Amino acid sequence: MLGMILAIITAMTIIFEALAVMAKAQIKAVSYLTEAFIATVDFAKIVWRFFRTLVQKICRLRKRK
Repeated sequence: MLGMILAIITAMTIIFEALAVMAKAQIKAVSYLTEAFIATVDFAKIVWRFFRTLVQKICRLRKRK
């Protein structure tokens, strides 16, 4: 009987520790995903500026003709 109770307590402890580790891993994963999203948005801004500048230059060149 005592062995069964100790086994249940041990199993519950292991389960809760595993849940805690999983929660920490999910928090870290969300942190990395946030960084990746921010980097993607920043890259898109750079590309947008480049193309906008390119289009403006082309429009200016066409107006000169």
